[in-house]
Amino acid sequence: MRPPEARFEPDAPLSYSADIWSLAFAIWEIIGMQPIFSTAFATADELVSQQIDVLGPLPSSWWMHWQERNHFFDDDGHPKEGRFVWPGIELAFEECAQKFRRKRGSDFDKEEATAIIDLMRRMLVFRPEERPTVQEVLQSDWMVKWALPELRRSSHAKQFS
Repeated sequence: MRPPEARFEPDAPLSYSADIWSLAFAIWEIIGMQPIFSTAFATADELVSQQIDVLGPLPSSWWMHWQERNHFFDDDGHPKEGRFVWPGIELAFEECAQKFRRKRGSDFDKEEATAIIDLMRRMLVFRPEERPTVQEVLQSDWMVKWALPELRRSSHAKQFS
């Protein structure tokens, strides 16, 4: 999944923050068992509208540059009547990750779910300079309290099996 700056700032070189966007997309897909955005048969403009639905408004300069916005949103930035509106990130997490896991009796508790959503929100911001560094990702609550300890447990168990 290409980060939004690849579309809206095509002449600017991609930086490590583009990898943070892609990592968030990968983490979501693993946790949620499906992508946060539907890339199947979606045009580039449909993908932008999904990203806005889930994550909130584009930076104003990108919004003004996006010529196809009037196909998806009115002049005030609200979704056009009659089009499918993707759920915000909290509801998307509930529908993707939690619903799937509940069927198997292993949903995330409230504290972990909050930590995951917080990390995803920070990694999936539109402006690349506002995304966390990889060090900040590794020091996030979710990584420190859940992901990295689980990795150590599973690696330790694998050594002795």
